[in-house]
Amino acid sequence: MFVFSLLAVFLTLLFFSQPLAASFVFALVVALIASIVEACSPFGIDNLTVPLSSAIVLVALRSLT
Repeated sequence: MFVFSLLAVFLTLLFFSQPLAASFVFALVVALIASIVEACSPFGIDNLTVPLSSAIVLVALRSLT
């Protein structure tokens, strides 16, 4: 989960012309949060909690820059 999330977010941010360093840091944080949420979510609910938490974290990170 961590590796796929990292690659997916990183490549998506690069595609939308974000700086390389910022894209990597954002992707690293989002992938870490997504992995933790997936590990802690009860069965079946991670299909909702992982994308939602990932989106919230990414929006929060983007608002800081």
